[in-house]
Amino acid sequence: MKVILTILVLFVTSSIYCQTYEFLNQFLAENDDNIIYLDNNFQSLNTNRKVVKYLNNKYFTDNWRPLPSNKIPSINEFLDQVDLSHLGAIARADSPKDKIDFKQLSPNIVDKENLDLSSQNSFNYLVISKPYFSCSKNWVIIYGYSVYSVDTANSGYFYIYRKMNNKWVYYHKLELWMS
Repeated sequence: MKVILTILVLFVTSSIYCQTYEFLNQFLAENDDNIIYLDNNFQSLNTNRKVVKYLNNKYFTDNWRPLPSNKIPSINEFLDQVDLSHLGAIARADSPKDKIDFKQLSPNIVDKENLDLSSQNSFNYLVISKPYFSCSKNWVIIYGYSVYSVDTANSGYFYIYRKMNNKWVYYHKLELWMS
């Protein structure tokens, strides 16, 4: 019985690992064709910014549609299929030292430690959380923000994607202001 349980845990873990990097390659590739610099750790939502406190139905409902628009997708469809309290529990349990495996990413996605100091983009890089997948594995939320060399304040975003026809499709994003 222990052997079967161990095999099951290994299978689920490797499946989540593969899905994480499959999503990251698609998510980051859609944002830019140039070199993308990333912090080498996944941003824990439970550390310095305490972003995890915003991963709940009330925050999402209050901030889903800041301005009226017909182009904003339905929050009801999202909330009917995604348990934000479950995702929040996963985020609270994350290790603040989880490293990004750059070998699993596209060659144009590189560790910020390899910044080309002669580049106009030196000191500009992205910080992202792990992707948090819904129980059905058809929805994902990822938190990210850009770091610029002249920042005095910062904001980040929850990016929401939905899997349709085996491809991750952008659904919506919510901005979080940080200072």
